Amino acid sequence: WVAAGEAKKFQEVATLMTERVKKLGPLSLKGFVESEVLHV
Repeated sequence: WVAAGEAKKFQEVATLMTERVKKLGPLSLKGFVESEVLHV
């Protein structure tokens, strides 16, 4: 679902998600996805 031109942005977001989960735990993942990905 990620366009080729958005691959870099997606990679950056995925990295941020991974770091956020490592720091705050898996319970924070849903809120992070909703705030950072769906509202870009």
